[in-house]
Amino acid sequence: MDVTTGLKAEEKEPLPILMQQSEYGDMYANEETLWWYRGLRDFYIRDICAHLKPGARILDAGCGTGMNMEFLISKGFEVEGFDLSPDAIDFCLKRGLDHVRSGCMTEIPFEAASFDAVINMDVLTMLDADSRKAAIKELYRVLKPGGILLVNNAALEFLRSAHDDIIRLAIRYDLPTMKSELTENCNATVLRSTYRVSLLFPVMFAAKMYKRILGWLGAVPSTDQNLTPRFLNGIFTVIMLLENRALQMFNAPIGSSVYVVTRLES
Repeated sequence: MDVTTGLKAEEKEPLPILMQQSEYGDMYANEETLWWYRGLRDFYIRDICAHLKPGARILDAGCGTGMNMEFLISKGFEVEGFDLSPDAIDFCLKRGLDHVRSGCMTEIPFEAASFDAVINMDVLTMLDADSRKAAIKELYRVLKPGGILLVNNAALEFLRSAHDDIIRLAIRYDLPTMKSELTENCNATVLRSTYRVSLLFPVMFAAKMYKRILGWLGAVPSTDQNLTPRFLNGIFTVIMLLENRALQMFNAPIGSSVYVVTRLES
């Protein structure tokens, strides 16, 4: 197993941690069953299967605790991943994933033109503007010509909440900005772009405003990952799966997430 960037020990520099350490444990505990994660996996797998055959090589850039890797492997794809957090890598190993490396978005630890697809789920949103430019360049560097890049990020600044501070979000995107960043000075074409989590948008908006008010009143910020009771989680999951079907026919004008698929041209 390779969990290094390929540098000698004396050459390595400490990697900054993006999210608070406790958030990785919450992610690991909830990633398999929470409606938000299940909806995302059900959504992006449709695009992957539309463009790739089983056996294609996929990179999970910023793999977190590894559920996306595990999911894609179960669908017959060859998957590798990396993350800058030692905690994230430990959780990946706990899942039995051994194709995971330590690395950061601005220096992806893989050869150029190595992958048929790259997924980048809610990672760019944590980077400052200069780091995002460098990261996007790296995402395309490791893609094969004709390969696809699938990106999901938090949307709309007016939805910013205390949870965003916990996971250290630098930006909540609007759709035009995300499309522009993914194509500016890149030989890439947008295949798909839409907002997501649209049917539940009123619920998300109300919940975030409620937590914002609590913050103004001095409440301690808490994660969003443990807030959904089981019966509501089941209902929200069904709503997300129905929305995913609808979004195969049209794009949503608003949502709490934004999603873009691009293709690297030859």
